[in-house]
Amino acid sequence: SSSSSSSSVGLRSAAVSTCTFQENVDYDHGTIWTHPTARSPIECCTECSANSSCVVAVFYQGLCWFKHPNAKPSYSPGAVACWPSGHGPIPPAPISGNIEEHGPYIGGNGFPSVANTAGLSPFPSNIPLIVVPQQIGPQYPNMFASEFGTAVMSSFESMSAYLRPEHWGLHGGNIPSGTCNLGSCTGPNPMSQRNHPCDNIIVSYFGTSVDRNSTGESAFKKQLYLCMISQALQMQFNILTRRSSNTFGTIIWQLNEIWPTGGWGSLEFSGSSAQGQVLGGRWKPLHYWLKRSLFADVVAACGPDGVCFVKNDAPTALPAGLVVNVTSVDLANGQVVQLHEEVFSAGLPAGAGAMRYFSAPAVASIDGHTHLLQVQVTSAAGALLCDSVQPLLPPSEWTALARPGPTVQTAITATTHDSATVRVSSPALAVYTTLTTMAQGRFSDNAFLLLPNQPREITFLAFGALDADLLHSSLRVEHLGQSLV
Repeated sequence: SSSSSSSSVGLRSAAVSTCTFQENVDYDHGTIWTHPTARSPIECCTECSANSSCVVAVFYQGLCWFKHPNAKPSYSPGAVACWPSGHGPIPPAPISGNIEEHGPYIGGNGFPSVANTAGLSPFPSNIPLIVVPQQIGPQYPNMFASEFGTAVMSSFESMSAYLRPEHWGLHGGNIPSGTCNLGSCTGPNPMSQRNHPCDNIIVSYFGTSVDRNSTGESAFKKQLYLCMISQALQMQFNILTRRSSNTFGTIIWQLNEIWPTGGWGSLEFSGSSAQGQVLGGRWKPLHYWLKRSLFADVVAACGPDGVCFVKNDAPTALPAGLVVNVTSVDLANGQVVQLHEEVFSAGLPAGAGAMRYFSAPAVASIDGHTHLLQVQVTSAAGALLCDSVQPLLPPSEWTALARPGPTVQTAITATTHDSATVRVSSPALAVYTTLTTMAQGRFSDNAFLLLPNQPREITFLAFGALDADLLHSSLRVEHLGQSLV
């Protein structure tokens, strides 16, 4: 099929054409009750349409609020007003007087530290992505996101050198956490000095069953891996939501960590004072995802209802023959099934903000408990421009992921003075496969989907001369199933 021009506000797809949506709109002073079973604007609208007392509903922070007809519209970032067919008239959507948005910042909490109190406050996962087609261009209401971010720690290789082994754990071992006020802590637990804990970051995506109390090398590695994947997931859906809308800037805080602590960076801390400390500049999972899809010039993604978008923010046009391919991946066996192919016979104009919405109806039949989406964009010449793996539900709700899952095999197949080729393979699906090492450098790709019996070759890029012996002796692999046991 081929895409047409950008859809107008409120039009979604044939599957949900009975509903009209207003993004960033609430209806004040008219709540009838909440309907907590709805998990998306689509479900919220469907449940409103089945209730004669509900004229309009508002989906906000995971809850569906049924509204009275005399409720008045107001601008509310993150809220989605849901109008069933035949209800109305629909008042014009109010807009913010601001054109710039600063934040939000998702800080860590759940363990006493200098940056927060001990209270555990999970946040909405923002999964799945909800794509709300709207008019695109500087002549329409738009937003510039000047700064936002999510707290995170770094890998075991980066953090462990600055902690004694008895403190290798998110909670620093079985010692008192001390007394903390904002800005200072007293007591013997060094993890209280690490700014932002990972507890709420992990719980929001992987649930409360994750062991965050254990101490030791194995436990700490799993905890830090889950913390970094959680940051990547939060930022993935934050950025995709912004890029699917009339947003003309997405600047994140921050690039690099400046302490061995819970910070905001997508690059690891660089230090030389501790023996065994790896050089900074290594990429966390988020940074790989930024390159692969989130900050790629061309990005594409789909909502669970099959409403999808592709956006070109490059200053040059994309030639005819651009293809967006949407597939499902079975978490149980790694089977990949094509759901939709969208061919843009006219290409895409030069950006910024050259947006096209399209419908992939088969996506609506995919169960997020058992499957992932993968959305890839290729040029007419076959170059991969965007590769996005999208959960349809938070990982805490996945039911088909094998735990501990497969043993991923690695082999160093070639080396040069400053690089090495690593062959990675697995007999079964390994989700968010991540390579790490004590050798100084970074990998060309990481936190990727490794399909069964489909080896990948990853390049290790040394910071200076390659230490091949250290790479070989310290190379290890993490993946999600392994880290959830």
